[in-house]
Amino acid sequence: MKRIAMLLFAAVCLQLTGCAGVPLLSAMKLANVNFMEILEGDPTQLALALNVDAAVSGSREKRPLLHLKVEPKIAADFDKFERELDFELATLDAESIGLPAKTKNRSWLIYRLSPAAVKGIRDYQAYVERVRQRKEKKGGGDLNMVLDNEWLIEMYPQYSDTDVQIWLRWNAKDGFLKAWSGRLSAAKKT
Repeated sequence: MKRIAMLLFAAVCLQLTGCAGVPLLSAMKLANVNFMEILEGDPTQLALALNVDAAVSGSREKRPLLHLKVEPKIAADFDKFERELDFELATLDAESIGLPAKTKNRSWLIYRLSPAAVKGIRDYQAYVERVRQRKEKKGGGDLNMVLDNEWLIEMYPQYSDTDVQIWLRWNAKDGFLKAWSGRLSAAKKT
């Protein structure tokens, strides 16, 4: 199962980063991550931080979405799982939760999963456990995770050519990891 979890997390990382814009240090850290801890972790610890131009501000109405989809390779093997999970803006101080200090003309937008999204992750964890417990294991499945930041471009098209960094945290003890860096226009679906 550890091998499956590692493959799933690798697929997530590749999908999240698009194989470009991933800092080398982050790639090295990801190579040493305990994937079972992420897969079975506390979803209330999952956080997303965007380092953006200071003129960009968060919105309670428009926010990042995490699209999560699991499909079996053999249709009869297990049921498909699909959720759209939303984040909510958190009022946290970046430095107090381990993010780098805010620099001139930059700001942090920090998000946590909404209560409904936390339930969605817990549903996913229960789903994975059911798949693990099935007696006949056939062809496995595919995991697809996409972080949707289109709301940023919709609200701030004039900043599409500015730099953005996407930082992720799956638990408080390991802190944040810079998962992607590039132009805002390229961060629409990472």
